[in-house]
Amino acid sequence: MNWFEIGFLLFLAAGLWGVFRIFYRRAGGPTHCVCCGKCTATGVCILTGRPVTDSGEKAHGGS
Repeated sequence: MNWFEIGFLLFLAAGLWGVFRIFYRRAGGPTHCVCCGKCTATGVCILTGRPVTDSGEKAHGGS
């Protein structure tokens, strides 16, 4: 391989890494509300299994 091929492969890898970071930057973080409304009915979030407080419902936008 010459330097142009190596440079192109590095450019391609950097582009794929950048796209991955844009789409999956919060994949490892906390789960966000999907606004299903179950937490207001049961008081427990179906995604995390944790009890939801009144302030959490307001922050999640639950109705």
